[in-house]
Amino acid sequence: MSRSDDEGNESPGPGGSTAAPARPGWCRIGPGVLLVAIAVLALVAGRNLPGPSGAMLGPGRVPLILSVLLLVLGAIVAIEGFFHRGAGARGPIVPAILVAAAGAVFLLTVGLLGLAAATGLAAALVAGYSLRTRPVACVLVVVACVAAAVLLDLSKLFSSGGA
Repeated sequence: MSRSDDEGNESPGPGGSTAAPARPGWCRIGPGVLLVAIAVLALVAGRNLPGPSGAMLGPGRVPLILSVLLLVLGAIVAIEGFFHRGAGARGPIVPAILVAAAGAVFLLTVGLLGLAAATGLAAALVAGYSLRTRPVACVLVVVACVAAAVLLDLSKLFSSGGA
């Protein structure tokens, strides 16, 4: 048996032997591949947006720039994960699933319930798990998120002249 320290260096186990170095697997390159896939989907989704016209950027330029940056960063993460010899990323998967679920809840409810309610539901999902042992803090986070969404709606209302 061998043990691995925090930096991924193998130290001899009780018998004095060391195991073979960890090979890259999906837990090492998967996050980078996922970022690249998201970037490609964003590039495909934004391909019909109008590009720049003269000195103006146009609505398609910023999504294009951000998608290309995400693609490059995803490739860097995947390449680094392939060549790094330490142990794979370890951690709980539940928080990542909850954040994704909160995003999905927000996207599905913002059109039906409005910005404030959708924000409250998404914040309640994340805060309910993160602050499950502190219910007062959980309620305060949700109230603060809903208040920010209401203020954002009010600022849009006043800036558009009430129309």
